[in-house]
Amino acid sequence: MHMKHLANKTLAIFLGVTLSVTAGAAGAPKVKKLPPRTQYLAVMMDGKKVGHSISGFKIEGDKALTSVMMKMTLSRGGTNITLIIDTLETETLDGKPLGFSMKLNQGQMVTTGKIDADGKLNVEMTVAGMKQKRPLDWPKGALLSHGRMIAERKAGLKPGTKITSIVFDPTSLSPMTVTSIVGEKSKVDLLGRVVMLTEIKSVMQGASGKMNTTTYVDDDYIPLKSITPAMGMKIELIDCSKAVALASNETLDLVAKVILSSPTSLSKKALSGPLVYTIKPTSADSAPKFLDGANQSVKTADDKTITLTIRPTPAPKNAPLVYKGKDPEALKALKPSDYVQSDHKKIKALAKKAVGDAKDAATAVQRIETFVRRYIKTKNLSVGYASAIEVAESREGDCTEHAVLTAAICRAAGIPAQVVNGLAYTEQFGTYRNVFGPHAWNRALVGGKWVGVDSALKEFNTGHIALAYGDGISDDMFKVINTIGNFKIITIKPPK
Repeated sequence: MHMKHLANKTLAIFLGVTLSVTAGAAGAPKVKKLPPRTQYLAVMMDGKKVGHSISGFKIEGDKALTSVMMKMTLSRGGTNITLIIDTLETETLDGKPLGFSMKLNQGQMVTTGKIDADGKLNVEMTVAGMKQKRPLDWPKGALLSHGRMIAERKAGLKPGTKITSIVFDPTSLSPMTVTSIVGEKSKVDLLGRVVMLTEIKSVMQGASGKMNTTTYVDDDYIPLKSITPAMGMKIELIDCSKAVALASNETLDLVAKVILSSPTSLSKKALSGPLVYTIKPTSADSAPKFLDGANQSVKTADDKTITLTIRPTPAPKNAPLVYKGKDPEALKALKPSDYVQSDHKKIKALAKKAVGDAKDAATAVQRIETFVRRYIKTKNLSVGYASAIEVAESREGDCTEHAVLTAAICRAAGIPAQVVNGLAYTEQFGTYRNVFGPHAWNRALVGGKWVGVDSALKEFNTGHIALAYGDGISDDMFKVINTIGNFKIITIKPPK
């Protein structure tokens, strides 16, 4: 089941809030040399301390440097995974973006970006020792943390003040629109220390979804607490002493938080045919969203009840093996990406071996699915989040590793393929029976039809609820995080 990528995206959410905390601690409208500052924060999930963050700000010459080191440990069915992310943003004293760097221990990923005089962002990404360079246009008006905080502090803390900023997100290499509204002052508990702080509600809107955050700042606009709802949980960053931040963590099992009970056991026969799911949000505030299209259709009633119909996706026979069409989505699903390195020589060799003498796409996809299932020898949760080439070398992992390798081999063979994130039914997962859990699989384009592929489980069936399609990158996870934990399944039945 797909726990690691959820944890990675959660860490990225924390990071975005923490960067704002750091900038707030030292940023100011006036350009002057400020003393260095270090801030410690406890990382909390559902009231449990799961990690810490160390944020810093300093000025070197004519540059403002904002840094964050964040570390948290989560349990997945008894297996602990530790996530560490280091980020440094470089700006001018008045908030003009110059560049950034980011290191993530899971996937051995390092990303650096430098903005040149022509407004081009030159990105270099290293994943498991493989370097890729990518020139991008810097989004017009986009800020990093120091610049955003300068703009917000200029706006002031008068209740009702609204400010909208375009903020660049280094984790997804894309801009996000952040709209903040200043609220009233109130007493806020900082792990037993109660202070008067001003509430600021923010909405972060990205390409694939949005995230709501409530931040509490002091009179100098220094954020001391933030709350972000995700996966049906309350995620918090709380200002504290060094001793508290570095103190031992509590165990939080992500599986127990995001697993979803099925109202009925589903037989192999039932899963081979169409199924209709009746779904209800868990609260008035939650608004779960499901993908509508291909083999999955969605209808929402006035009372917010969702009817989700999922149908089997048999592959058309005798479809050409190599895609020659012009559909933009399909063409994108043929290109190599940061985690799906379909142009690597080892991946190409595996594709040749997997496909063999297959002459049509359906046969090739079936062979690739079986090949990946057998090729990954060690099935476990210990791998953080690996790229296709890492999986090709290690031959271990869970569903995310199966998915990125399957996508890479399909693309190398000329078949458009995407990583799908969502939920899948299983009769047994650890001590849980008849549940839906976070899962990653694939869909491949065969004869103009997107067909489900699951190399981690024994087969693809209608017990798969799709929430996001893409390359398996962090930005694809917004929809998953905003939906998982925010609904329950009332009934599952065949259509009438």
